[in-house]
Amino acid sequence: MWERDPSFGDVLAEAWNDSGRAQTVSGLSAKLSNVAGTSQRWGRSKFGAVRSELRSLRLWLGELRAFPDRVGPSAEEERIEARMVELCLQEEIIWHQRARVQWLAEGDSNTKFFHRKASARRARNRISELQRTDGTVCTDEQEMANMASNFYSNLYAEILLA
Repeated sequence: MWERDPSFGDVLAEAWNDSGRAQTVSGLSAKLSNVAGTSQRWGRSKFGAVRSELRSLRLWLGELRAFPDRVGPSAEEERIEARMVELCLQEEIIWHQRARVQWLAEGDSNTKFFHRKASARRARNRISELQRTDGTVCTDEQEMANMASNFYSNLYAEILLA
């Protein structure tokens, strides 16, 4: 989301350059900490009030549209609508990122829930039976492996001969 903002690169460059030149690993660590802190504060000030700004813009737009002598969308209404579109996109990105971060945080632990999800997926992706050419069903794993191997060997042989 930050990358969409035109001032993002300038904020990073300024934070990086303000720290001076790093001569040691601890200097580099301090420089990176400064960049992280600066970008975090910038993000909070720039995007921290997306919902409240959207709410106030909706109210303002409603007031503009409530004027009795209104004949069509004014330039101010169009400016507010454009800003609302951008804020809605930012809000969507925020929720998408939060959901992913939450999944990564929860997904890294070996919880019962994620173990069950993985087991269910493995069971769904497992081939439990194949139908022979005579119409009967085969459930023996070794025979199914041979059937699959023979099928693809014959398929590629036909392609090579064609």
